[in-house]
Amino acid sequence: YFEKNKEQYKEPEKRKFLLVTFLTDSYLKDVNVSEDEIKEYYDAHQDQYQKKAEVKARHILFRAEENAPEEEVAKVKAEAQKVLEQAKQKDADFAELAKKYSQDPNAANGGDLGYFSRDRMVPSFAEAAFSLKPGEVSGLVRTPFGFHIIRVEDVRPERTIPLQEARAEIELALKRQKARDVAYEKARTFSDAAYAAGDLRKAAQQAQVPVTETKDWLAPAGSLPEVTASPEVMKGLFNLPDKGISDVLEAQQGFWIAQTAGIKAPEIPPYDQVKQRVEETFKMAEANKLAEKAAVDLLADAKKRNSLELAGKDKQIEVKKSTWFSRTEPDRTLMVRGD
Repeated sequence: YFEKNKEQYKEPEKRKFLLVTFLTDSYLKDVNVSEDEIKEYYDAHQDQYQKKAEVKARHILFRAEENAPEEEVAKVKAEAQKVLEQAKQKDADFAELAKKYSQDPNAANGGDLGYFSRDRMVPSFAEAAFSLKPGEVSGLVRTPFGFHIIRVEDVRPERTIPLQEARAEIELALKRQKARDVAYEKARTFSDAAYAAGDLRKAAQQAQVPVTETKDWLAPAGSLPEVTASPEVMKGLFNLPDKGISDVLEAQQGFWIAQTAGIKAPEIPPYDQVKQRVEETFKMAEANKLAEKAAVDLLADAKKRNSLELAGKDKQIEVKKSTWFSRTEPDRTLMVRGD
């Protein structure tokens, strides 16, 4: 199998790089921010300091799709009503009821939704939740997902965060802006020196800045130490010639310059190095053949008997039955998965 399919195991071109980084946070100590700058920023970004009203709530969900048959909806609603009666009792443990009955993924957490603002929920859910006081339980609330029972645990009113409370955050943000400008200027100066020297190590020694060399051979999809490089930047690095030096590159953490330190051409590794991968892909290929044959046999038997259910039962294959669905709203419980 390996001899016939060598190309699919071919390793891409790999490279090593020298890196010199100018990280924003390294220059925070070199910049200062005045009280006037902090106040000016606060006034110019008032929308950031307006906190919307929030509620903290739990819910119990009984799933019922919008286009489900009326009989099914009525059945789900009746089940939800029974649990609602339990939830309304004084000594009711809402979290335990959610764990037992809720059909939402957060059921294991007792239906806890945490704090949320009105615009984070569908309108009918938000309207019900924001109409309750802490400790109150809603009636049945219909949404596109089904029927909900909501219990509000806390309410945070809308408010404006005062300048004193936001001051530390604003000061750090402004310092980072200034420090980033310093980092860029230093990176640009170093880049000019590196181009002139044609050697990143030599330029770094003269500028007295550290050089990092990637330890491993990197593929185009690899990651670099200290900085996060986007796929576009990695592509650019792999277009550099041997010993080529990059322009100043930008990352979230700051700025950096790279030089190609080595290039390894694409190659097909020896079988022993990829034996486990070959075994896995070979088994998958053979399993697919067997699965296809089984499906063809089942289809033939189902057509002959005019019954998929009987054909599946004879072969001890589970036959699932869908709910009502359309082209635009599929039954996700029966969607075929690639694994």
